[in-house]
Amino acid sequence: MHDQPQPSQNPLKNSHSITDYCEMISSKAKTISTAELTRFLDKFVRQLKNSRGEEQLGKLNDILYAIIPISASILVSVAQHTFFTLLQTPFAEILQSWIDKSQLNEDQSFLFRVIPKLLKKLFKNTNDIDFYPSWPFDSSFIKIIGSCLTNISKPNKNIFEHSQIESKNFIRLFSIYIDHLERLNNKNISHDDTLIELIDPTIHCSRIHQVINNLLSTMLPKYIYLLHKVIPYINEWSHAAFRAVNDILKIVNHRSTNVEIVVANLPFIDHILTLINTQNLYNNLGETLSNPETHLMNTAVHFLANIVNEPTILGHIKQKNVTPSFLRLTSALYKPLQYNIYTLLANVASENDIKSMDNPGILLSTTLDSLKAAMDENPDDQRQIEQLLETLKGLLLHDQMKDEVLKQNALPFLVDYANKFTDEKLKLVLEALWSLSFSRDAAVALRFHSELLDKIQKVSQTTGDEAMKKASEGLTWKLVEEPVFLEKVAKQQEKNKSNEMIETTETIIGSDGKEQVITTKVTASSQPSERTFQYDMMISYCHADKDLVYKIHQFLKDQNFKIWIDLNNMFGPAMSAMAEAVENSEFVIMCMSDSYKKSTYCQAEAEYAFNCKRCLIPLIVRPEYRADGWLGFMIGSRIYVDFGRFNFDTACEKLMNEINLQKKRSLPPKETKVVQEEKPVAPVKFAAPPKLRTLSDTYTKRK
Repeated sequence: MHDQPQPSQNPLKNSHSITDYCEMISSKAKTISTAELTRFLDKFVRQLKNSRGEEQLGKLNDILYAIIPISASILVSVAQHTFFTLLQTPFAEILQSWIDKSQLNEDQSFLFRVIPKLLKKLFKNTNDIDFYPSWPFDSSFIKIIGSCLTNISKPNKNIFEHSQIESKNFIRLFSIYIDHLERLNNKNISHDDTLIELIDPTIHCSRIHQVINNLLSTMLPKYIYLLHKVIPYINEWSHAAFRAVNDILKIVNHRSTNVEIVVANLPFIDHILTLINTQNLYNNLGETLSNPETHLMNTAVHFLANIVNEPTILGHIKQKNVTPSFLRLTSALYKPLQYNIYTLLANVASENDIKSMDNPGILLSTTLDSLKAAMDENPDDQRQIEQLLETLKGLLLHDQMKDEVLKQNALPFLVDYANKFTDEKLKLVLEALWSLSFSRDAAVALRFHSELLDKIQKVSQTTGDEAMKKASEGLTWKLVEEPVFLEKVAKQQEKNKSNEMIETTETIIGSDGKEQVITTKVTASSQPSERTFQYDMMISYCHADKDLVYKIHQFLKDQNFKIWIDLNNMFGPAMSAMAEAVENSEFVIMCMSDSYKKSTYCQAEAEYAFNCKRCLIPLIVRPEYRADGWLGFMIGSRIYVDFGRFNFDTACEKLMNEINLQKKRSLPPKETKVVQEEKPVAPVKFAAPPKLRTLSDTYTKRK
């Protein structure tokens, strides 16, 4: 691979003295000082003043090719030099030519590629809000950028088909403006004239989404082919090869990337997993990004951590059994890399993976220690804190991790932050506590924290954030409302155990051919009760699986079933509405997937149905999914219908067979007449409801 294209070697386009100076710079690029480089730039400025047009472009290309390899710190130190100002006019003209013609000549194309690379290098290596050279933020140049975006988004423009490399570098250029805005916001800089000038191109950020995704739609298959060819030779890669592959990953990992493009190109994920599992990369990991192996590994892991929640990608990664590779990387010394690996493990590791670890508790303790350190040392780093909370929430979906919270006495720490946090951090802590509350012992401990109970009930009543409201309502349900339900169930069970007797009558034909009426006394509890339900079935599903679920819903509607389903609210209905729906449905159809199992709301819904003794019909709605953990325990030996394996019509036929089979199992009761037993036994009285063996209790105790 070539680090960058070679500039034109046409002697008519090069000044002999500039060529000599460029060769001198190239020979000492790694050691050149600020003073030396300044002297060279002075000479360049004097000579460039006497050249125009194609001649000037050739000279600029030679100079830029020579100075790009110089260390970032030296380049930043000379960024205010007049030479960098001279780049504005030819670059602006090339941008306009690109938009008008979609094609550039050799020298124009080279300049288009190298200037954004230079500007990005300068921007990344300075934390100042005053960026040099300053011309990229001049009003006149920003208008050109806005004009480019406007023209790019026109449907009759086929720029991407004709100039894919230039398109990639325009994305690199535009990302500087987005990063600059973030830098201003992070430093709480008020809206000055510069920021106002940036508003227009920033509004066009939705168009950069189109820029990137049009580029990736064409280029990602080519990236896959390239990686297929070069990864087997990774042990022989040059630094330039590492940088090239790293750049590919960064493009695909851009915030505007449509993840569906990646879903349509899953072999790209396979290549990333191969990179992560490469021994050479692992052996050379360092404490910083100073070597190419650490840099590439960090980019690869960061990319996967960003997209792992997409259901198809998550399922694909889990099929590859990569947990051992991820576990190995927990020893990485570069902290951001380590944090992303823990994020991946929280999402990808199965219950069996957790149980097979020598010391699974270290996953939780390391995450908690990192969270505490972040809160103490970098409390303003919201992104890092929120990532760690996301990782914690993912870990607590595993029952063994719930036990570890109690073993490590981490519950007070979580409760304390729940009482302190606001906004996104509070939402994440509440979601983590909601997951934790499915452990009976943890729920009992949480109920002793009256301050927490008061806060979550207040939050559920006052917040306007739907996700926050759902988390607070869910936690209130588990800690406050569900015990009331369990008491009601216990009393109903006790009532059914009474010795109230009933007479059943049955007409039979005797051996003499005459009808005879047979009367039998039995306990009421031994007879099936007849009940009319408001709904034939309720559909329990995760919003991430809605496309297939909505098709299943429509099929069942066409069969004239009365169905309860929440179609519009991606956060699920209120817990009370969910409970009412479960109680008034004969069947509950559980649409199982990784997303369903990870959803605390879906778990609450499914467990309520289980405890209400509804008829459960499990469906698999993602290819290759297999239930484990609490969901695997719940479905037990039940027959499930696999929509991921069969075509839709075949799966629907199997679903109808299962519904009809379960309906036949519910026989109508015989005609009955209530009588009293001669010596009735007084009902059992108790001050508090007995402890029922609920699903969460049972599964939590299984090892």
